[in-house]
Amino acid sequence: MRVPRKCNPKCYQCCVLASLKNTRQIGEQVDWEGKVALIQCAKAMGIQKYVFLSIHNCDKHPEVPLMEIKYCTEKFFRTQA
Repeated sequence: MRVPRKCNPKCYQCCVLASLKNTRQIGEQVDWEGKVALIQCAKAMGIQKYVFLSIHNCDKHPEVPLMEIKYCTEKFFRTQA
């Protein structure tokens, strides 16, 4: 995974909501890497509030790609706090 060397200052204090409704393999990879990069960038910039909309009980449905990505994002976010 490529992580940007420098975060764009234009994204400072802005809210970003990005997700894919119909994910396929490449879409899943783009969605996942985008979420990881955004969380890492927010942390590097010292952003104090990050809002991520997930789905209740997404951990119980790993066979659904969107649910799996939501759950993995939740787990990754907890490790970055």
